[in-house]
Amino acid sequence: MPTRSSFLWLLLLGAAAFATFRGESTVSPPVFADNSLPDNRTTTPLALPAPTTDVQTPYSGEPMIVSRRNSTEMVHSASVAELADGRLLATWFGGSREGAKDVAIYGAYFNPAQGIWSEVRPLITREATQQALGRYIKKLGNPVITRLSEDRLALFYVSVSLGGWATSQLNMALSDDDGASWHSYRRLVTSPFFNLSTLVKGTPHRYADGSIALPVYHEMAGKFGELLRIAADGTILSKSRLTTGREAIQPVILPVNRDKALALLRDTGDDAPFTAVMTSSDSSGQEWSEPENATFFNPNSALAAVVMDCGRLLAVANDTEEERNRLTLLVSEDRGVSWNPIMRIEDNSDNGKVPRRVPRETFTSALQEALSTEGMPEALQSKYIDSATAALCTDSGCRYRYDYPYLIKASDGTIHLVYTWNKAYIKHRAFSQEWLSQWI
Repeated sequence: MPTRSSFLWLLLLGAAAFATFRGESTVSPPVFADNSLPDNRTTTPLALPAPTTDVQTPYSGEPMIVSRRNSTEMVHSASVAELADGRLLATWFGGSREGAKDVAIYGAYFNPAQGIWSEVRPLITREATQQALGRYIKKLGNPVITRLSEDRLALFYVSVSLGGWATSQLNMALSDDDGASWHSYRRLVTSPFFNLSTLVKGTPHRYADGSIALPVYHEMAGKFGELLRIAADGTILSKSRLTTGREAIQPVILPVNRDKALALLRDTGDDAPFTAVMTSSDSSGQEWSEPENATFFNPNSALAAVVMDCGRLLAVANDTEEERNRLTLLVSEDRGVSWNPIMRIEDNSDNGKVPRRVPRETFTSALQEALSTEGMPEALQSKYIDSATAALCTDSGCRYRYDYPYLIKASDGTIHLVYTWNKAYIKHRAFSQEWLSQWI
């Protein structure tokens, strides 16, 4: 039987462990690395660069397909990272349906010089994860890829052994050959209590000491966002909570200078209309302000954002009251106080008034018109439309879904966006900041 003294020591150790996971570290807080920050770090945005008249046409948001139709029937939740040589590597999960045992993490490469995406290949499978971790894995989801150094990538992704997404655990794998192979699989211990319900969606950032600022969220016994500080080997150094309660998940972090960051989150409240949720930090993400509602609608759906070199914030969101049938680029010139829509990326909203479900004929006709406008061959159109109708249509009708956007700013300043197009394929659009200047 433990003595009173040993019992007190156990309590102290437990309290220390809990404090560590809440980010109450005695070491000085880190600061954001220069490569995670915009050129302009003042509160006043700089003038935007004028549109170029060079021979090389700047990126203007032309749609490109990332995932090939012959890879998987369903695709979702893409992320993208820039490689050391300037190429992009996009990742997503795909399979026969969300949550199926055949779901794997897939990837494809984009060559900016050629302007094309490569063939799709599986990066990480359920079986490989199961073997590496020595534990049963039921399903995979939500990959987020980032570059740790010149020659090393990290892939964070979710796995479930029992139950649904609320019981997820977070994993990390490393690659030293631009994603051709993966090693050092690791299940990250993000909670001292059963290590359950940690999911990932937002873009990681770097601290000046080489550690990673990874936004995560929880869906069990509360819905809230957190920011993990992770060493390059996967050790959790600290974590801070962005929100409390049950109403905000999937944080997107926006570092604006070495100490200050903003965050946008998905509102998961019970009553529509929803808006995005916003909070801020003056301590590099270690502590956060009380959350408040942003000024644009966000119907309980994922969003993405990035800080432009001029200091303006650029976000992509479903800015409707209830549906994901519109995807919009929004800009803030005052660090999130106000937001202005500048471009509809996708729009089947009928100015936000389209019904929750539309007849199958209306759905397929609208998708066919959009694909034809984008120049897709008819034979390929039918295959993607078949995938969309299988995923999004029931006897009561169909729902448009343009969702789960993910944004990065490449080293040359180009803004790259990937998102899910009606669960049928991952779409890519790229915008030069010079080209965006005409809309802002």
